[in-house]
Amino acid sequence: MKQVITTRLTEEIKKDLILVAREEKLDKSMVLRRLLGKALKEWKRKEAIKKYKENIFSIEQAAQFAEMSTWGFLTYLQEKKITINYEKEDLERELRNIRWKKS
Repeated sequence: MKQVITTRLTEEIKKDLILVAREEKLDKSMVLRRLLGKALKEWKRKEAIKKYKENIFSIEQAAQFAEMSTWGFLTYLQEKKITINYEKEDLERELRNIRWKKS
């Protein structure tokens, strides 16, 4: 369900919003939704990496938080040059989860 949220914008942001809306041939509300959606997606990915690096999240948990597949998240980590903290126990757990999901 969509919900109306109001906010105050600086004059500069308002001008930029109008510029983007004109260039993209969209209304301002659609531009705001798209930009906000992209920003939230990126925030989730950065937060997932942060929690992964702090050992709060496993790879699988971080991927889920970032709304990505595990392989997609691993690729994202590689693109960001983040070292993967993966031990033998992690691999064994992941393999058990895969086997469990297949049955």
